[in-house]
Amino acid sequence: LIVRMYILKPTMAVAARFGLQRYPNGTPLPPVASRLRTSSFSTPLLSIVSYNVLAPVYVRPYDKRTGGIQPFAAFEHVSDADSHEVLSIEKRGPKLLDVLLKCGADAICLQELQLERDRHNEGEHGDGGPAEFVLPEWIRPLVKQYGGFYTTFLPPQEELRLI
Repeated sequence: LIVRMYILKPTMAVAARFGLQRYPNGTPLPPVASRLRTSSFSTPLLSIVSYNVLAPVYVRPYDKRTGGIQPFAAFEHVSDADSHEVLSIEKRGPKLLDVLLKCGADAICLQELQLERDRHNEGEHGDGGPAEFVLPEWIRPLVKQYGGFYTTFLPPQEELRLI
């Protein structure tokens, strides 16, 4: 439910659909991409986007064992002055949502998404227990129950509580 980096990896079909000549990391698309853009296949294409989002828990966390921040989570290329603008989910969430809304994929796979507790329904089962895990606010506009186009598939609440 948590990640270290965010990288959009569109399929060639998705990249071709948007007329991209290169993947977001700068790698040129193979020649077949131009054929995907113009050809008429007898079978429809399925586009899948796999996106890792940087979970807040991985942003410069303090490690009690070492007394500092682990190098993989230090984001040394981001200055302290720019940290909030670049690394905070409050700033990144709307940008991530915009990319996901515009990608036009048939399926979006989000790895290690950091879920939130449903603060509105804490102990809703009458057992005084913790509230259920829900999608973070920034991603909800993608989901049908909030007016979006996608259906979500999350692990059962019992399994999430064990994690």
